[in-house]
Amino acid sequence: MSDDLKKRRAKLTAYSDIPEEREESSGDSSMTNLVEIDFVVPDDLPDPVRIVPPPGDPMRVARQFVAEHYADERGARLVHHRGGFYAWAGTHWPEGEDRRVRSDVYRWLETAFYWKPVKDKPPELVPFEPTKMKVANVTEALQAVVHIDGRTDAPTWLDHDEHVTATEIVAMENGLLHLPTRTLLEHTPALFNEHALPFEFNPEARPPERWLRFLHELWEDDDESIATVQELFGYSLSGDTSLQKIFCLVGPKRAGKGTIARVLQGLHGAHNVAGPTLSSLTHNFGLAPLIAKPLAVISDARLGTRSDSSIAVERLLSISGEDTLTVDVKYRAAWTGRLPTRILVLTNELPELRDSSGALASRFVLLVLTRSFYGHENPKLTEELLAGASGILNWSLEGLDRLRERGHFLQPKTSHEALRNLEDLASPIGAFVRDRCTVAPDAEVAKDALWAAWKEWCDFEGKARPGTRAVLIRDLRAAVPGIKLRRPRIDGERVYTIVGLTVNQTPDTPDQEDREQDESTESLPPNARRSGVSGVPSTVGVTNSDGDPSTRSGVSGVASTVGVGNPDGNGPLREQDAGRFADEQAELFSGRLEDIRRAAEEGRLQ
Repeated sequence: MSDDLKKRRAKLTAYSDIPEEREESSGDSSMTNLVEIDFVVPDDLPDPVRIVPPPGDPMRVARQFVAEHYADERGARLVHHRGGFYAWAGTHWPEGEDRRVRSDVYRWLETAFYWKPVKDKPPELVPFEPTKMKVANVTEALQAVVHIDGRTDAPTWLDHDEHVTATEIVAMENGLLHLPTRTLLEHTPALFNEHALPFEFNPEARPPERWLRFLHELWEDDDESIATVQELFGYSLSGDTSLQKIFCLVGPKRAGKGTIARVLQGLHGAHNVAGPTLSSLTHNFGLAPLIAKPLAVISDARLGTRSDSSIAVERLLSISGEDTLTVDVKYRAAWTGRLPTRILVLTNELPELRDSSGALASRFVLLVLTRSFYGHENPKLTEELLAGASGILNWSLEGLDRLRERGHFLQPKTSHEALRNLEDLASPIGAFVRDRCTVAPDAEVAKDALWAAWKEWCDFEGKARPGTRAVLIRDLRAAVPGIKLRRPRIDGERVYTIVGLTVNQTPDTPDQEDREQDESTESLPPNARRSGVSGVPSTVGVTNSDGDPSTRSGVSGVASTVGVGNPDGNGPLREQDAGRFADEQAELFSGRLEDIRRAAEEGRLQ
């Protein structure tokens, strides 16, 4: 072998597939009668040189790329999972952009060479010269080389060694915190975890006095709400979603809702938090920002149309319920998996999220704030509170221990009224059943009677559109799953009935104001007493100029407490009769309003 050839061989030691000396071989025509293979290299070959397999072998190119660019003594530091690349960052595996990986491949191949076979001549060492097609082939092969099964949920161990349970670990800056024992383990790429808290765990950290003082400023003596915040923080930071809860802070402007959310975001790390809106969740790509995000903060919850509400309810139930979702992602294949996201809603007023079953309202943990600091804001408050992040973490973990021992969240007593309001907004049919019905296995009511009671209740509650009978039965089945429909024959006719509940004649528990009004009208003439409409006293009786009693106007803008005699003089109208009569006689009331005014002037009010 010539000295020049030896020098060239020495220069190409980075490549393992340098052509070797071969004996005569009749099996390979290109090597026939060659005892020694020479090769051709460029004169301006860089030193050292990166030699890779040819473009026609993208799998081997991808393996060499991982070995040189994304590997250390502990193994590969790049994986492909559910359509995205994840690169080991020293504490966790954040998802990277596909464009970033392609950029790395382009730069790596830009200075690379490969052996190009030449027929009947020695192979030539030529530049790889990456193109869109070559890089696309290598990138696709790279996905196969570092692929992780899409059925795998993070956190999980990538090796087969014996470890503690992955879901009991929270990654910190200074190690992996094992929650049950509060011990730190060494960081390792063998744990596939998608996020880490951006501060160190310090079991000796001082108690978060500034944070606790802030919470007592918000809730004063409401220790239950403060304890719930403590459990909320611990549950969120632990990565647990098994309790399937959505958290909601309700209160006036500048009441501290945003500060609590910003502190929780600071503990998670801004890059680990999504900020969707309720309406954005209803869009085609609305769930994509939640992928691999442990927390989503929905500020100023508002919804537009009823269709938006139904889609938002569906999405909130699926996310909080740990369901497997297929999520559309722009410019990528759809992502399928379980979103690890806990949802925190901030709002000045309770959102109207229609769900007749009441399932969504039962998912909420409500925290109600009543004190506003408007005009007394501290712009540096969040920074002051996060200065004690390690102490807040220890405080949160105490709440997590208490929550896991109990097994469920407790609603603070100060939130009970707001929770009932949320339930009624979500499921008007549920409020109707609670207010006007009795649920019992042997109870039964005619469908027409139920429909009349439902319309009356809607009118009383100011619900303009009661819907249809079919919608009523559908929603009733969701609110009271045990009901059944029958069609017995009564007096020779088929009548639809609902078995499982009955309608009460009056509300089961009239409020104190109604009782006092009933007592105050006992001495009034019959046509000046209650109209018969549940909970609506008729406090003023009127006769018109002809001496005939006047009835409810039913005209927009005229109080329903004016009027109430039956036109035939037979006493107060029943609830449904009053409404029906008012609707039929609406055109006459423009003149009767003048009668009311004249009756007042002439002293004929009864």
